[in-house]
Amino acid sequence: MTPATTFRCARLVAAAALIFPGSAHAAEEPVYGPELEEFTYPAPVRQFNFSSQGAKLHMAYMDIAPQGKANGRTVVLLYDMIHTQPVVYEFPLLTMPTLLLIGLKDTAAIGKDAAPEALRPKLGNYPELAAKTARAIPKATLLSFPEMGHAPQMQDPAAFHAALLKGLGAAAQKKQ
Repeated sequence: MTPATTFRCARLVAAAALIFPGSAHAAEEPVYGPELEEFTYPAPVRQFNFSSQGAKLHMAYMDIAPQGKANGRTVVLLYDMIHTQPVVYEFPLLTMPTLLLIGLKDTAAIGKDAAPEALRPKLGNYPELAAKTARAIPKATLLSFPEMGHAPQMQDPAAFHAALLKGLGAAAQKKQ
């Protein structure tokens, strides 16, 4: 290419960049931080620091007010579903590959505080629940976190993400 042609090409590229300023970066994907910083959320994101199972944790959330008169219906329906419509009986119907990531030190059990005293120690036994759930779902893969509780994704994000990516990679290999 002659120097004159190179100069003309450079001018065309510069002119195109001025005319179409966003096009030079159109193919680039957005870069988000570990808490999806820079993502455009539909509502303000609030921060909440708390402790759970002896660990200091941090959570971001959106508190979206109801439009119109609040009636608590969503919360009522959620709790009704949790207490009266267990999905455990539907696990064998799942036909897709399912990746279970479960903290074995989790002790959460809905209704545990209202259960008879003798029954309480048996509720929230996640080593047992995890194994039963994995056996009940035909194409389940169980990845457990022996030293973590209810929120392994918050207790050790790096370990959780590594396990998640490993599990998804293994599922993709099986599919091929």
